[in-house]
Amino acid sequence: MTVIRHFKIHRILLFMALLSFNAVNALSLLIPMDKQQKNHLKAYGLAYWTLQNGLEIHWLLNYRGGSFLLPYHAKIEEEALIRNITFRKNYRCQSPGHLARNCRPTDKYGCRKT
Repeated sequence: MTVIRHFKIHRILLFMALLSFNAVNALSLLIPMDKQQKNHLKAYGLAYWTLQNGLEIHWLLNYRGGSFLLPYHAKIEEEALIRNITFRKNYRCQSPGHLARNCRPTDKYGCRKT
């Protein structure tokens, strides 16, 4: 009986660790603007909303149809879900190298509200 209980506790702890990795280690949200995007106009609106809230975004002109790279904040993720916008979380282990392989420095423009 104690072995089964011990196994269940380990499964619960592993599940909690995976959830915390998902929330804590996300660096950015990639908003694709290619055919995978469900709602292009709302995606532009989310980029504008992010700028209005004083955060800097990156416009990846030659990557997936001119995608946006937004900083990860739970509120931005919540807005994307509410607006039914397609997005992907980028993590420490994938974001810098992934962008380096797929975007030239001249293709990436930082945007901020002035």
